[in-house]
Amino acid sequence: MRNKRLKFMLKDYLQKIEELSDEKLLALANRYRSTIQEIRIYRRDAEIVAFTTVVKYTDEELKKKEEELAIIQSFIEKRKLTE
Repeated sequence: MRNKRLKFMLKDYLQKIEELSDEKLLALANRYRSTIQEIRIYRRDAEIVAFTTVVKYTDEELKKKEEELAIIQSFIEKRKLTE
């Protein structure tokens, strides 16, 4: 039911857009282009933040594992084991 209503609303919306004057139709297209450009900028910024977050996480995990390995190696040395 909701899907049918949504399709009807979309069809009605598209019909209204189609009936816009030339000037309003061009202005609408320009607003959409501007919005798309802004979204692309936000996406790029989000990608940079996500990359930075992943690098930070992996650096922390690497440091933690290296510290744990150092402890394990100290146990091996304490027992005078050879690898």
